[in-house]
Amino acid sequence: MPRTAPRPFIWSSNEDDRISQADVQLNWSIVAAVAFCGAVWAGALLLASAIV
Repeated sequence: MPRTAPRPFIWSSNEDDRISQADVQLNWSIVAAVAFCGAVWAGALLLASAIV
């Protein structure tokens, strides 16, 4: 028998706004963390190449 897609759950607009804001904040914090790690790695590699 064919599998039917589940019906999307409908949020109230208030909850939807709150959830999307939390998602955006989470995404930006992840981006900032990745950028910070990248900067640290780049600095470490630059320092290592300067020493060697």
